[in-house]
Amino acid sequence: MKKITESRKNLRVNKGIATQCGTYYVDDNLIEANPPIDLVMLNISEGGIGIVSRKEFRPGSVLIFNVDFGLESYKVMAKVIWTSEKEDGYASGLEFISIPYALKEALSMYENLV
Repeated sequence: MKKITESRKNLRVNKGIATQCGTYYVDDNLIEANPPIDLVMLNISEGGIGIVSRKEFRPGSVLIFNVDFGLESYKVMAKVIWTSEKEDGYASGLEFISIPYALKEALSMYENLV
């Protein structure tokens, strides 16, 4: 993992780790994805996460998925703020709605080490 120098509220950590989203909300409607949707986590901070997917998620959609950080896996809930079409899918910026305290603390500790 390496640091990205930016003028943002939170430091972003590069990840590039695959995960899956099996449950998400669109306009308050619960969607169970079968099979789950593959996601690649591009970067993560205490405030949110950047992902790439072959599925286009509309802004306002809420995704529930696991984030692997360190030796742990954490379940998060994040709202899609923006989505942009790319050659191989869609990049999206998500803002955390619910993040376990342990993950927030781990990200904060990592930020203090860099």
